[in-house]
Amino acid sequence: MTVAPGKYVAGIDVGGTKIRVVLVRDDGERVAARTWDTDAERGPEAVLVTMAEGVRALVHEAALAAVTLVAVGAGVAGPLNTQTGVAGPLPNLPGWEGLPVRARLEAALGVPVALGNDANVAALGEQRYGAGRGVAHMVMITLGTGVGGGVIVDGRLLEGAVGAGGEIGHMVVSVDGAPCMCGRRGCLEAYAGGASMQRAASALLADPSNAGTILAAMTKQAGGEPSPRVLEAAAAQGDALALGIFELATAHLAAGIVSVVHLFNPQVVVFGGGLVALRHRFIDAAAERARAGVFPLHADGLRFAYAELGEDMGALGATALAMDRLLL
Repeated sequence: MTVAPGKYVAGIDVGGTKIRVVLVRDDGERVAARTWDTDAERGPEAVLVTMAEGVRALVHEAALAAVTLVAVGAGVAGPLNTQTGVAGPLPNLPGWEGLPVRARLEAALGVPVALGNDANVAALGEQRYGAGRGVAHMVMITLGTGVGGGVIVDGRLLEGAVGAGGEIGHMVVSVDGAPCMCGRRGCLEAYAGGASMQRAASALLADPSNAGTILAAMTKQAGGEPSPRVLEAAAAQGDALALGIFELATAHLAAGIVSVVHLFNPQVVVFGGGLVALRHRFIDAAAERARAGVFPLHADGLRFAYAELGEDMGALGATALAMDRLLL
């Protein structure tokens, strides 16, 4: 590959199973991208080596003589202090707590590194390159196993004092409500996350009186796990249990959307994550319910959209984070 001379930025998206790396020119043009297995069980040092080697591989692929790598951005799944560059306890990356991630990457690559939470960084990617491009005020809500998100205000990522802002999934939408995977109760994630929906379905199916339901039969056929896909299939056939779970999830997601719209007055709310596959059953209904529930001034011009960048969302967002923090 031959690329134009200039300044280039690498972006790394680190998840529990995959590491995605992209290389872009400082005008935002993507020139290379590849994915590696995280193999988190090898420990943090080995994962850091894979991250650094991934960046070097793309720089080499783009022809070293033509490329000047000036900065790297990285989005990491879990809490970290973006001021110190030190990771907190990361659920999908065991052994990372207290690790000086930024310092290690800077030492390995010889360029400045910007770190961010993966959901925040993904939101920045969509605002800069995807469904939110051209707008200055955006909220992204990621719906998958859990619920995450990010907030863009005046074109910049809202991170808070130590980079821990934008935890949309842990807004309390029901005081003393359902238990959340974070250990607290009533969070949006406790109702609208895929794992929470599956847990609610499993609890219902544990009741012998529900053994004859469509959901029970479909769950058995699927291997015993009432996944969101199974719930959707059962709801499509009119199963009352599945419909009830979706109604509860929809109502709470709508409440969460109303809250972020009233707080941040975005031009667009972007939805991403694995549960986007259920958009017609779940997310579209929540969005329309939310539109009806916000103040007219907030609803004026508000639109809802779906993420466009696919697997590059986090890595491209990481390049934008590096440009914003290190190059501007």
